Amino acid sequence: MPIAAAVLATAGLISGAPSAAAHPPPNFETSDEIVPPGEWWFAYAWDTSTWAEGHVVYAFSSEPLTGAQAATVGLPKGITVESLNDCTPVAGYPAVFSCPIERGFRTNPVFDVATDTADMTTAYFGYSYVPTGGDLEAGVQTALSAATGPAGATYGTGKATVYSAEHAARNTVAFDTPDLPTGGSVRHTLHLHTVDPGELYLHFWPADGQPVWRYGNTISFQDVALSAGTMCVPLGKAVLDGETNLRCELTPGDQTISYTLTAPAGLTTWHVQAITSYNVYARGYGGLHDVDSRNAFDLQGGPTRLDHYLPVRDSAGKMSMYYGTGKAAAPFYAPPHTVGGGWQIYNALTKLSPESEDLIYQHTAPPTAQLKGRGDLVGRDSAGVLWYYHRQFTPLPPLANRTRVGSGWNIYPTLTGGGDLTRDGNADLLARDKTGVLWLYAGTGNPAAPFANRTRIGGGWQIYGTLAGSDDLNGDGIADLVARDSTGVLWLYAGTGNVKAPLKSRTRICAGWAGYNQLSVVGDVTRDGRADLVARDKAGVLWLYRGTGNPATPFANRTYAGGGWQGFNLIL
Repeated sequence: MPIAAAVLATAGLISGAPSAAAHPPPNFETSDEIVPPGEWWFAYAWDTSTWAEGHVVYAFSSEPLTGAQAATVGLPKGITVESLNDCTPVAGYPAVFSCPIERGFRTNPVFDVATDTADMTTAYFGYSYVPTGGDLEAGVQTALSAATGPAGATYGTGKATVYSAEHAARNTVAFDTPDLPTGGSVRHTLHLHTVDPGELYLHFWPADGQPVWRYGNTISFQDVALSAGTMCVPLGKAVLDGETNLRCELTPGDQTISYTLTAPAGLTTWHVQAITSYNVYARGYGGLHDVDSRNAFDLQGGPTRLDHYLPVRDSAGKMSMYYGTGKAAAPFYAPPHTVGGGWQIYNALTKLSPESEDLIYQHTAPPTAQLKGRGDLVGRDSAGVLWYYHRQFTPLPPLANRTRVGSGWNIYPTLTGGGDLTRDGNADLLARDKTGVLWLYAGTGNPAAPFANRTRIGGGWQIYGTLAGSDDLNGDGIADLVARDSTGVLWLYAGTGNVKAPLKSRTRICAGWAGYNQLSVVGDVTRDGRADLVARDKAGVLWLYRGTGNPATPFANRTYAGGGWQGFNLIL
């Protein structure tokens, strides 16, 4: 029958309803629950028979349901009705409700637990089944006295107790997590002090300030040992693959959990966190109120290198990013990630420094130094206005909305990013005017006013058709510049770090660069700690020149990086 037809009048009967014998009675079960402040709660008496029809009477009180006295008390302070949810208040009682049940499907009122509800506040409830055509008042009295004896199949009692966050935090974990050498194993131990029963979950994650974990399921989690009385189920067998490694059901007391981590040889250094989440609360809160504890240890290996990206623009004005693989044989993933359209409005466009990957910061704010030199862009429009795009500390979208730098930039035929030429932590911009004078615009680190006033580097730069900079090419930690002359010779201008004279005298790299129509210092796409360069030839083939860090020969012989790059009118 429709639920609407089952709503009881306060008189307690429905005329014309089928007899109680038409459906078997329910078989209710319930459990006591722990709830956090600031959340919802509902009494959870579920029917395992799935066929009952009629109503369930719920009585709520701040005292155990032992009779008439409980009926007058009502709900405890801090717990209020949020939604009746198809239930009907029973007249004459402050917190008694009649809720329809049809073929085992039943409703129940939902309560709001205020954020300032006192710790250990307890809401008691009794429940009783009233079959279709049954006596409502008898059901009310059964619910009000449900705590006077053991529960039956059709009636019983339960309670919900509020634990504050401070209460839950008394359950603590002490970590003994020594560092893990690559090619070796280490034993970790968790020392648990629990004052409340609950569930403990253990997993691992890179500490803040780390790149995304690159090694899949290479670190093994095994050989779990428990103190007496501790019950755990091992889950994930690998560390840092996104899985929970251990789930435990704990009772009050002091307990220990030990396990072994094993790492293969050849991994790079990583700062890792062992993270436990202890849940003392009822179902349905999604871990939002778990007590999280964490402790860092190191995976000890070689240096960890950031991946770098290659920005490109096609003839339609769409900008994309090719993500670096870290492998010289195939340095970029395909297809590229689309940044967005509309970039054709710029007749000059350059990155100020290489595009590098985001680091993970989940629990702390990134330090200021991490917000700089990550691939900011500048573009000059046809009116000569220069616009600045700050590289945000988030992958989507990678660039913030543009900010206006100023007008008058059409005096410069060439703009190129200089990287941190002045060694102040900020990326700089180089501009060559129509007379061949090269100017330095030192970066400020302020997106609203990204450049200081220009300073003159020197004249004679009109002999170069291409300038490309933004990273250290000779291994001294200072950004450098390469320049190609009209005969196809490539020259290196090493950086000094001095704002008044930022470049040393040129040194010859080699000839034969006239066959390329795009050059880009792309950063360390091979993960060897040295900045690399890519060059596109007239057939649309991209070539990789791996950096050596040697000032005399800054690049190794070229290797093939892929064809089909003629579709881009700009490789930044």
